[in-house]
Amino acid sequence: MLLNQASHHLNDDLNKAEKVIEKALHLAPNNPEVNFLCGRIMGRKADTTIFTALSYANKSLSCLKKAVELKPEQVRYRLGLLNFYLGAPAIAGGDMQLAQQEINTISQLDPIQGAKAEIIYYRKTEQKQLLKEKLIKWIKEYPEINEFHFRLGLMLQDEKEYTRAFEAFKKAANYQDEQTYYLNSLYQIGRNAVFSHLFIQQGIDALTVFIAQSHGQEDVPSHEWAALRLAQLYNLLGNNEMVNQYTQQAAKSRDRSLHKALNKLKRL
Repeated sequence: MLLNQASHHLNDDLNKAEKVIEKALHLAPNNPEVNFLCGRIMGRKADTTIFTALSYANKSLSCLKKAVELKPEQVRYRLGLLNFYLGAPAIAGGDMQLAQQEINTISQLDPIQGAKAEIIYYRKTEQKQLLKEKLIKWIKEYPEINEFHFRLGLMLQDEKEYTRAFEAFKKAANYQDEQTYYLNSLYQIGRNAVFSHLFIQQGIDALTVFIAQSHGQEDVPSHEWAALRLAQLYNLLGNNEMVNQYTQQAAKSRDRSLHKALNKLKRL
């Protein structure tokens, strides 16, 4: 019960989450899930405070280490510890060498999760070329993992390799092993079509499916952003009726960057 309460408050009230998880720790100090959630909550507190940030970071690290100690085979706990080592400053316990050790251990437990841990590391350390080479390698080894296709697609898109990016996103959308990457790939197919002026109908179809399937899904663009992309694509086709329909939907957003893009579209 306390674990559920703390998890619920993690995204809406960190102070309440902290109080609940401290109670849970008092009652079950050797519960790995309680310790893992403690690490997440204290880490969030460290990010949102100034004068007590170091204290919260220390608590976060202590809890994450305890979770791993209690259940060393749990990859999720080790990924939490990895993210701490990569994200925290050295004074608060950040350590690239310890991060590498976690990656090695994760790779031994689960090679695919180890590859995903490497992605986190290469992105954090901005080793773009090495990451690209690794993604190409992993795609050959694990073609069914949609995150690998998706990440490569983003890199190719940044390099304006739009046709290759489209192919990567399309492959990612063919697999649904992780719903988040499946949905994000659908969105990126549409976004890529906006940038490239290619594969416009495929972009429209992908965004339509994205809107239909992404209700309540976290870590994906909003429906208003998808509506903006649809308006942009219909504008390329000269379909003013559909442009107006989707600009009205997009305008419901409070996102300033979205409205900036929307105003640019209206001036065309």
